[in-house]
Amino acid sequence: MAIQKAANVKLVIQPVIGIMVHKYVFEGPCRFGAGETLTLEFDRMVGADGYKAFRFPMHILEGALKECMDKDAAQKMIKEVQA
Repeated sequence: MAIQKAANVKLVIQPVIGIMVHKYVFEGPCRFGAGETLTLEFDRMVGADGYKAFRFPMHILEGALKECMDKDAAQKMIKEVQA
């Protein structure tokens, strides 16, 4: 295959968003805030809002959540995002 000029190449990419949730208040050095803002539920709410703003195909989020989280919690988050 010959080398092509960048102007003649079509690059197809899939955007990715990372949503981190902390199970406990003391997880990670990046934790700041007080009270409710340090809860797992707050992290999930912020993640759901970020996902709504990002808007990528739902099947990607569903697969990632089911691999990384408790399946019931993942389903709940998915339903909240779809609402």
